[in-house]
Amino acid sequence: MADEAQTGPDANPEQKNDAAFVTYWMAQLDAYRDDFKDWESRCKKIVRRYRDERTEKSDGSVGGSRFNALWSNIQTLQPAIYIKPPKPVAERRFLDKDPLARLASMTLERSIEVQIEVGKMHMAMKKAMLDYLLCGRGTLWERYEPTYGDPVDLGDDEQGAEAPRPVTYEKVCTDYVAWNRFRHSPAPIWEEVWWVAKEEMLTRKELRARFKAEDKETGKLIADLVPLRTGDKDSENDKEKKRKQPRACVWEIWNKTDREVIFIAPDYPNAALERTDDPLSLDGFWPCPEPLYATTTNDTLVPVPDYVEYQDQADELDNLTARIKALTDAIRVNGVYDASYPELKRILSEGVDNRMIGVKNYSEFAAKGGIEAALDFVPIKDVVEALIRLYEARDRTKADMAEITGLSDIVRGQAQGGTKTATEQKIKGQFASLRLEDRKKEVARFACDAIRIVAEIVSEQFSPEILSEMTGMLPFIEDDIRSEQPPQPPMMGHNGGPPLDPGVSPPPGAGAPGVIPPAGAGMQPPAPDPIPEMAQQKFMEICALLRDDKMRTFRIDIETDSTIEVDKQAAKDSVVELFTAVGGFLEKALPIGQVMPQLTPALGQSILFAFRRFGAGRDVEGVWEQAIDKLTQMSKNPPPKPPSPEEIKAQAEKQKAELTAQTMQQKAALDQQKGQQDLELAQQKAQIELQKAQAQLQIDQQKLALEREKMEMERAKAGMQMQIDQQRMAIDSEAVVRDAEIDERTALRDDELATRAAERDAEAGEQQFELSKKTAQFKAKEAMKPKPKPRGGK
Repeated sequence: MADEAQTGPDANPEQKNDAAFVTYWMAQLDAYRDDFKDWESRCKKIVRRYRDERTEKSDGSVGGSRFNALWSNIQTLQPAIYIKPPKPVAERRFLDKDPLARLASMTLERSIEVQIEVGKMHMAMKKAMLDYLLCGRGTLWERYEPTYGDPVDLGDDEQGAEAPRPVTYEKVCTDYVAWNRFRHSPAPIWEEVWWVAKEEMLTRKELRARFKAEDKETGKLIADLVPLRTGDKDSENDKEKKRKQPRACVWEIWNKTDREVIFIAPDYPNAALERTDDPLSLDGFWPCPEPLYATTTNDTLVPVPDYVEYQDQADELDNLTARIKALTDAIRVNGVYDASYPELKRILSEGVDNRMIGVKNYSEFAAKGGIEAALDFVPIKDVVEALIRLYEARDRTKADMAEITGLSDIVRGQAQGGTKTATEQKIKGQFASLRLEDRKKEVARFACDAIRIVAEIVSEQFSPEILSEMTGMLPFIEDDIRSEQPPQPPMMGHNGGPPLDPGVSPPPGAGAPGVIPPAGAGMQPPAPDPIPEMAQQKFMEICALLRDDKMRTFRIDIETDSTIEVDKQAAKDSVVELFTAVGGFLEKALPIGQVMPQLTPALGQSILFAFRRFGAGRDVEGVWEQAIDKLTQMSKNPPPKPPSPEEIKAQAEKQKAELTAQTMQQKAALDQQKGQQDLELAQQKAQIELQKAQAQLQIDQQKLALEREKMEMERAKAGMQMQIDQQRMAIDSEAVVRDAEIDERTALRDDELATRAAERDAEAGEQQFELSKKTAQFKAKEAMKPKPKPRGGK
């Protein structure tokens, strides 16, 4: 206990022993478990009931029939209180004229919309809603996740220092925390909670990527020393444990007292995995909103699940359903018949409609009383009557459950037509919706708290470059700045004429006589547009306002719209309603402003009041502010009193005379300018004709040179053809001589070969003759030899 006292939340972190520090926080986690143990056990049973997981009996069968009212109620409640992602609303707190706050609120709202989508808040909210309806508590956890690029090269001057890694992308992830993986300090109300924690199961690879601390004794990474588990430590299903990947249990604890974040692993008690000072600098410190609670009291945060309030009626429904099933199985057509008439068995066993079955000795069968005397059925009237009563009892139990839960048939979409009037059904639906109103407001509060945490992380952690790319506000700011700039007067023409088009070249007479100036001559390059730089500066002012905690809170309010499904026509109706109201107001206000210019500022502020109260009018509010400012300025300097008719007539006569004189002057100037232009055109025409004649002469000379080259080529071609013919004749004569020589050589060779063949034939004949001669001599000698005598004395 002494060690625990020294390692409490108020102790000096430098004096804490690592093992004792882990022991202290494990004791804090166990203290929560002691208070919530019964609740967690109850939640496990409720989840199994919702999933309709039945235990197997000794005979191998599954539990009897059930009426799953829990599943039905939750499937009805969930879409009634949450069905679509929350839509953030960032607006000026007092809806006054504050252009910077208006642009900052639009920037913040756009960035939150992106983070809700990329951070998958909708899926996390749906899971938290299910925990809230099943177990009585739903929890979310916001997590800042930057993405880093390659390390920056520091150069030769800073070698040895760790190279910084630039942030290339940022997002806020909304994590769902299961009801059994979230803990907090025991307290009667949420405001007195001083630490919160969530459990994570990390693989070895995730541990190494997240924690870089080393063990003091071995010098190894703590991430390599943390034991891994297979499945949940408290799980009773061994098969489920074997199917899961081994992971390490890690608790992430946020200590509000010391404003630090602690990571500990229960299976590694030697030291904490990591201790970090407040990483997000959130105003409320917690990265999670206050959880959604079902039924609670002022003395504890242990919630009571909704199912507990009507579990007796649910059990009664199960019992009645099981009895109905048993009686339904018992209702069968059983009986006996006279065995002397086997045809009677076929009446019920074959079950064929519209068929006559013959009976032998029918007269005898009829005399004995017929079918009524030969058949006798087991009575089932009492069973059917009991079954009807059971159905009635189950309906009454369902009505009791609807009274407890507030889920009437109207909420379920099962209005009983014909039994009640339309007024009664409407009243019933209104009172049923009142029972859900508190739940809807609590869900909206929960979503709003989560969005405010996201907004605070975006405002204080995101870089201006990523925020600009994410929101696309720079083009909007540029358009806003351009609308504020006064219009530039156009460049006037000669003698006050119409504006000159900067893209049209000056007339030929503007330069030297007879010389056509090149395109664009005399024009200055356009000046750089200062608007993009001004928009960038204003966006940096917006980012500075968002990063300032106090100013952001004072000038911007963050809310959320309803998280339940509404009519899709509502947005269009809002726009139509806005412009209908403004149009009607302008129709009556414009005549008043013309008669009494002093009322123009009040009328303009009235229009802005309407635009600021309609969300659809925020995007065009800036334009209306500028228009109303101009009208207000004009109302301060009203136009002079209109002149009398005599003054108007005299002024018209004077203007007419001046216009006549001006017209005559302009006509004379135009005639003089036309004569000068005609002279310049004649000179240009003569110069063009001369250039044309010179060009034609050059073309004729080029044609003559081409003809000469063509004749030379023809002569060269004829000479080459003659040489080719002579060479061909010489080759032909040489070929004839060679052919004669070849024929002569061939004849001589043939004669020589024939002579050699004759000589070889003669030699072969002589050799044949000698061989025959020797063969005859050999046979003669053999014939002259004496024959040997036989053995054995014979």
